[in-house]
Amino acid sequence: MRQAIKNVIEQKLIGTWRLVVMDAKSPNCLFTTTNSSLLLLGKSADSIVLSSSPDIATANRKKYLFEKLEKNVLYEITDECLVSAENLTKKMTVQR
Repeated sequence: MRQAIKNVIEQKLIGTWRLVVMDAKSPNCLFTTTNSSLLLLGKSADSIVLSSSPDIATANRKKYLFEKLEKNVLYEITDECLVSAENLTKKMTVQR
């Protein structure tokens, strides 16, 4: 799944986007990334939340420690609240 997501992002997607992907065959894992839009990850001892809204982060800052996710990085989040990251490299150009 990771490689398929990576291939689509690096070779097909243009514009401004945020993605969160879950494979129905592996629901214990999420993949998320952004190329220019704000995406926040909030982590507590036993849970993780994703939000594109700073208001959500502000309202929940006592329960979660929020961080802004880096652009063009593919994050893998497991149900054990483990987060790993892999840099992405765009392999396409847009001619205007």
